[in-house]
Amino acid sequence: MESTVRIKRKEILWEHMGLMGDPEYCRRALKKEEMYIKNGYRTGIDIIYTRESSGYTISTKVIDQIIKEFFL
Repeated sequence: MESTVRIKRKEILWEHMGLMGDPEYCRRALKKEEMYIKNGYRTGIDIIYTRESSGYTISTKVIDQIIKEFFL
């Protein structure tokens, strides 16, 4: 799932990769991340990635921290 947020005329993409435990999904997600890098997106500046799998769910505390750091 990809979200685009505009703050002070700057666009930041937030790419959430929620099924990283699925090998095919993971392969496609990593290829997509590589595509972003090749197109000049800088991790933590132009794009933020969050990842989850069946064995790991990102906490709301981490989501809140990302929102505060990048969007407020």
